[in-house]
Amino acid sequence: MMKKTRTIFMCCTALLLLLTSCDNTADVTGSSNTATTTTETGPSFEVNGNLGVEVEKTAQINVTNLVGLVASDFKYESYNTDIATVNNTGLVTGIEEGQTQILISAKSLRKTVNITVTDSNKLNGLVSYRKLKRIVGFNGDDSSYDYTGAPIMNIAWDQGTYEATEKKFDFADLASDDTLILRGAHVEDTASIDNGDYVIVMSNGGDSSLTSENITNDVQTMVYAKVEVSQYANQFRLWGWSTKSDLEASPASGYGKFRIMAYEFDENYTSYTSNYLKATDIGTLTQDENGWITFDEVSDATNGTIAGAPADNMFVFQVENDNYNIKGKEIILSIETANYPNTVGADGTNVANRFGIKRMGFGCDPKPDFNITSETELSLYSNQTSQIDVSGVGLATEGNFFYDSSDDNVATVSETGLITAQVVDENKDATITITNDKADGISKTVLVHVLPIPDEYFEVVENINLKVGDSYQIVPTNVNGDKTFVYSSGSEYIASVDQEGNVKALNVGQVEITVTFGALVKKVVVNINETNQLKGIDNETLKQVASFGTTGGFPAAWDFAWSGGVTADKIDSTNSNLSSPLIRFSKTSSGSDSQVNVLPNDIQVISGIGGVRDNDVVSQVYVKTNIAETAGTFRLWTYAGDPTADPNIGDSLLTRVVVYIPNENYTSYEAHVLKLTDAVGGSGDNARTINTVSNDNVTGIVGVHDTWADGFLVFAVPEELKGLTNALVVIESYSVNNEKQTRQQIRRFGFDA
Repeated sequence: MMKKTRTIFMCCTALLLLLTSCDNTADVTGSSNTATTTTETGPSFEVNGNLGVEVEKTAQINVTNLVGLVASDFKYESYNTDIATVNNTGLVTGIEEGQTQILISAKSLRKTVNITVTDSNKLNGLVSYRKLKRIVGFNGDDSSYDYTGAPIMNIAWDQGTYEATEKKFDFADLASDDTLILRGAHVEDTASIDNGDYVIVMSNGGDSSLTSENITNDVQTMVYAKVEVSQYANQFRLWGWSTKSDLEASPASGYGKFRIMAYEFDENYTSYTSNYLKATDIGTLTQDENGWITFDEVSDATNGTIAGAPADNMFVFQVENDNYNIKGKEIILSIETANYPNTVGADGTNVANRFGIKRMGFGCDPKPDFNITSETELSLYSNQTSQIDVSGVGLATEGNFFYDSSDDNVATVSETGLITAQVVDENKDATITITNDKADGISKTVLVHVLPIPDEYFEVVENINLKVGDSYQIVPTNVNGDKTFVYSSGSEYIASVDQEGNVKALNVGQVEITVTFGALVKKVVVNINETNQLKGIDNETLKQVASFGTTGGFPAAWDFAWSGGVTADKIDSTNSNLSSPLIRFSKTSSGSDSQVNVLPNDIQVISGIGGVRDNDVVSQVYVKTNIAETAGTFRLWTYAGDPTADPNIGDSLLTRVVVYIPNENYTSYEAHVLKLTDAVGGSGDNARTINTVSNDNVTGIVGVHDTWADGFLVFAVPEELKGLTNALVVIESYSVNNEKQTRQQIRRFGFDA
């Protein structure tokens, strides 16, 4: 039995040798080219076992030495049509780089051809143009870190969610082409791109055969994405890092070489132009003529700090210059590394270089937009007007605004945005549409309700800005009805008004003038924010007064005067020592109606002496000081006199805090009235009540009603005051018309940082 099997095997071997010795270059022609032999036993053919083809090109499978077969007997099938396809004549088309097999069938015969598909159109020899064409791209917002905190910038920190890097990067090249994700490629066996949990690790080198003589600038790793660069991009930023390690399992040199590339492909992805992004801030490192940035030291391995890099390893690059402009274009953005000789290993061998990415993205100017800063819905009576106020954002600040009314019979609008309500006999609406020629696709609207003029109606200005000493007449307009106008001031101390509507600015601050017309009541807010002189203090004195600094003394803490000292050491009640930074006192009215007593622990301001009680400010305690950037609030520890000790003393006081900012020559002062935000008092038997007595705290005057000496009035410090120098902080004390003396005790005051 064994002898028979061996005989058959030897016969088959002889037949195979005979067939392979024949000419194998002939195509299938439908008839055999094999010489006639009397030993033919059945059909046969030969084929070359290996065939190479380029992507998107073709190659022919040639079958030869046909015996008993014609072309119509043959069938062809690809094992993997994603790699290569084949038609019914054996013409192979390369689809994707890789390997597969083609099965050839002819009657009962079966043979295979190994197909190797190669792709010469690969970026840096690593990524095929076809793949770059297919992958989905980041749009302008996705790639910009100041629009949406998008994935391309926040590789690991998507708006604080701390997603792992694998959520943002395709390490295994398994992501589908329609996945919006960063991708990478590297030279096999000599480079790698790894997941560092929250950073991307790009490694190359580490081959002991590499030397400074044989290392080239060939790209070893690339992290890439298809990106539509925003047309408003102004820079590209890369937060990089590196490391140095002597660990045997994972050595790292501390050296590196990287660059940022922008590849612009044609529509069919058959060719491209390229530019390396030129650096605007890479610290003390340098960039060569091919865009490569090299480094050879890590100053802090724990934090990955590259020696010579800019602050926080944040590298900054141009998106536009005389050589290129990628704004508004779709590019392949690639961060690339190359080998860099370091010879820091044993016997001068090359140790792996590592460069990594934490975040990257395009910084952009604000998108062109605009905001309506006035009301977006308003009601107007016929003939009444209202101005639309708008503010541009980004390029829209340079654009022209356009206004259009949906119904000019209801409301018209001018070229500058002034709405005029038309005469109507019933309530009607119109919509004003606003656009800007630099903010494409953006429109905003204002809804106008137009009402018929009622039987009683008038209009007045809503706000008046005056300087102390100025006058202004309130003149009602669009008057409908036969009534008498009545005017009143919310504080005759701030501003007075007569029955002709003549307003006189008396003191800095804010007050409401009420205008009454029959049953109609309207208010005019009078803002008095400037004066040429503080009451009771001449300008030359204020100019010479010494100022507290921002450290120590008055601004440092509210407990400035009574910790280890007495009041007399801190106050100059006669303004006789202008060269020292002291607390000072001044009268604002003549006569003997006010005075100051300097007690061991208090400054006591007395008004109403001699029966002069007119609800006006009569004295002031003031300092000149710098206001710290960190100033949080202003605190005032004050309390009223004790009527149980003297029946001539009232149990309430009125006070106010004003900060004045002088001009260079101390001839004009900008005033800021501080507004009360809190009153911190005791509890139980020590409880006290603190009330504001002005209309909605408009004037800033605070009324205190108690006899207990603990607690603070707390005032907000406006942002515009923080960081100012030589500010004048004034605590005003008022004469209260209560038929008794008013005594204001001041113990402590100052800024609380």
